[in-house]
Amino acid sequence: MVPKINSRGHSFKGLMAYLTHDKNAETDERVLWSETGNMHTNDLEKAAKVMAWTDQNADVLKRDFGGSRVGRNRDVGAVYHYSLSWAQNEQPDQDHQRSQALETLERLGLKEHQFIMIAHNDTDHAHVHVVANLTNPETGKRHVPSFDKRALQAYALEYERQHGLHCAMREENAARRERGEPTKYREQKQDYSEKITRAYYAADSGRAFIHALHEEGLQLAAARRGSGFVIIDDKGDIQKLARQLDIEEKGKAKTAAINAKLADIDREKLADADQLSQQIKLENTREPESYDRDAEEIKQQKSLAEAAHKAGEEKARLQAENEAKAAAEKRAKALLKQQQYQKAEARARAERNRQIQWRIDEKTAASRKQWQIDELTKARAQAKAEYQKTNTFFNRVFQRKKIVEARNHWRDMHQRLEERRSRWLADIDAYNKKRPDWAKEQERAKHGFGKGKDLQREAGKNQRQEAAKRLKAQKEKTILSDVQTRPKQALRRAEQVTAKADALKRTVSQKKARQDKLIKQLKKQQQERRDTVQTRFNDEKEKIAKRQSSLTSQEALRKRYNRMVHERNKEQNDNEPTASDTPKRDLDL
Repeated sequence: MVPKINSRGHSFKGLMAYLTHDKNAETDERVLWSETGNMHTNDLEKAAKVMAWTDQNADVLKRDFGGSRVGRNRDVGAVYHYSLSWAQNEQPDQDHQRSQALETLERLGLKEHQFIMIAHNDTDHAHVHVVANLTNPETGKRHVPSFDKRALQAYALEYERQHGLHCAMREENAARRERGEPTKYREQKQDYSEKITRAYYAADSGRAFIHALHEEGLQLAAARRGSGFVIIDDKGDIQKLARQLDIEEKGKAKTAAINAKLADIDREKLADADQLSQQIKLENTREPESYDRDAEEIKQQKSLAEAAHKAGEEKARLQAENEAKAAAEKRAKALLKQQQYQKAEARARAERNRQIQWRIDEKTAASRKQWQIDELTKARAQAKAEYQKTNTFFNRVFQRKKIVEARNHWRDMHQRLEERRSRWLADIDAYNKKRPDWAKEQERAKHGFGKGKDLQREAGKNQRQEAAKRLKAQKEKTILSDVQTRPKQALRRAEQVTAKADALKRTVSQKKARQDKLIKQLKKQQQERRDTVQTRFNDEKEKIAKRQSSLTSQEALRKRYNRMVHERNKEQNDNEPTASDTPKRDLDL
């Protein structure tokens, strides 16, 4: 088995378009089978969209999971792509390839992440591509496998030992790693890196760098893709310049430094990397001609002298051009760097403050909910409204108990709310303990606790108490010193102090007597007021009773009158003559 890790990218869609189609991007006959993992779809196009959505909404996932929203640098993409290949004489089926891919995902810590497996049949050896999303779909955190190449090489070594296979290079590299020695590939890379880095620092321009590479037996060519440069050795092997060069800058800064130094090179005039590599390999296969050591040495020295002369001229010209711009560029760079630093510091400070404020707001809201501030505020408002509705003249006269119950309920709800608000305020102060005073006062004012008036009042009270203590201690010290030095004066002063204390006691007793007299007067006024109200109440009650008795007597008289009228009408009816008592008239003619 041969594992190969590709460079990380940003586009799931582009990688899926490459893996799901043939190399001409018109047919998909090379796709043998495919499968998705930790997603609710088997459609590769939809799966790529789901993985892209997960990476773009990592902050939302972090917030929903409840973790910190800070994390790794997101400039590096979340697309993690590697492949597993088998030898030509091995023909693993789909289940075997799938199980090995899942095992490697578990070794890399990506089994819980979203992934896609795609097997191809366009080569003589079986291989499967694995694309994983480094953003966790549950937590939103970015997972970057550490020492992933070493982990996959170790797994390939275990696989070969289990299946009776043998790779001499892998066995040798594994033994070297156990001894803490670099692998053969790293030694070869280090040799090239040393040569190229030496030539890079020895040159001041792109042309000088080309001549310095010729002295090291290397050639510079344009890369097949992109705008980079490659190095071709005397065997025709192609190496990337950025990968072999060992300088202080890293990443994008390294690429920018290389492009700036080689800006004077015309890429169109450079030899094509593939053509130059084939030409060197073809020349290496030809039979060597007769070799004249002395002539070749003279030729090499002459070429070195010419290269040194050209490099000197180029260096002088570039130095003359750069000196004119050096001061202005230095000032501009310093100013730009200072501005960038200030902006970055301001953004970082604003982000830190925003995150701190967000966490404090969450905790404050949870504490507000815990102490039921909103419910008790609503209940207090309802109790107050009920008291105002109940506090009428009629209730004050006839149903005073109902008013007292409503007022007590309102007072209880107010006391309960104030107690909970004091606990909530203690939580707010604890959450803002490490913040400056102005932030604490602002946070208090935001939740209706004023701008630190309680703290100021408490501080003033403490200051007054401390001042009183210091004054008392100073007086006691003065009295003790006077007693020791001047006894008569101290005695006279003690008498004065005693007289002042007695006068103060008399003043306090007089104030207390006046307060007691005032309280008695207030109580007397309250009693008179209550007696007046009671008298009015009794008068109203008597009037109502008289009115009721009057109504009762009128009803009796009306009934008696009706009875007399009825009896009189009956007597009249009895005295009227009837038809039988009327004399019959003689009707005879």
